[in-house]
Amino acid sequence: MASGLFAEDDIMLAWNPFTHASGFVADTICVCLGVTVIITEHSLSCKDFLETLSTHQISVLFATSERLREIVNEARTNNHPAVGLKKIIVGGTMITESLGTELCEFFGVSSFVNFYGLTETFPFISCTPPGNICMDNVGVPCAGTKVKILDLYSGDSLGPHQKGEIVVQSKTIMKGYYGRPEATQEVLSSDGWLRTGDLGYYDSNGKIYFVDRIKQMIKCMGNIVTPAELEEILTTHEAVLEAAVVGIPSSKYGEAPVACVVVKETQEKSLDILEQELKELVAGQTSTFKHLYGGVVFMNSLPKSENGKILRQELKSRILSGNV
Repeated sequence: MASGLFAEDDIMLAWNPFTHASGFVADTICVCLGVTVIITEHSLSCKDFLETLSTHQISVLFATSERLREIVNEARTNNHPAVGLKKIIVGGTMITESLGTELCEFFGVSSFVNFYGLTETFPFISCTPPGNICMDNVGVPCAGTKVKILDLYSGDSLGPHQKGEIVVQSKTIMKGYYGRPEATQEVLSSDGWLRTGDLGYYDSNGKIYFVDRIKQMIKCMGNIVTPAELEEILTTHEAVLEAAVVGIPSSKYGEAPVACVVVKETQEKSLDILEQELKELVAGQTSTFKHLYGGVVFMNSLPKSENGKILRQELKSRILSGNV
């Protein structure tokens, strides 16, 4: 996989923290392949980041989609010029097609690669073919990696296009969680299969599709709602910069989906009108049990981890406490 992703004349920006598996492994692989690696701070401002790309003629960028979204949004707001790249490699978070298209247009890339992995798999599980622009799937299993999909309730193996938990086996899977044997037993079987905690499926060509984290799924009216589906719909609205959907307890629905939304600085509509538009947007494209029964909460920003992942539990706590 690595030899196809990187070429000796590539120059990659080491932007992800070395304490994160993707940053540590990707940077190490690049050095082993003779790729030039430029090390910089993860907390670079948008201006400094774009200047670094230009000064060092960076050709490959490995990052989370959320971090790249922040850069592009700030660049456009402040009229920073775009900087061309050859390849973008995205991992760590779900990416919508609209965001992927925006990133490709801004950076002018000819190769957009999606990879899927966990710290527990150190870290790669699958990857899309280099040299293509691919956003809707996370590719085929890497060499030496086996993947199967298990039914969430029966544990039976599923066939193509059937959604279940992604389970993997490879030589790079962890031995276990240090000092936590019970936690290890919950996710790692005696024959080396790791339960990822992720919902997904594969198609007839063996391509893997990541849907969402199982723990993040919402159970509304007795049915499963995947936040990623609603978030992708919400971000198609011209006024929406970012969106995250969480479920809050409801005596009527079990869990009611709530949309947490950050609007673009250029949007001028009243929030009441915008909330109604967003509710109607989701309702017009989804089944009844996926509607935003918990409403829409407008925020200045979404709480995120250092790696750009949305802190959904914090969002829930804020909503329930009224501290939004």
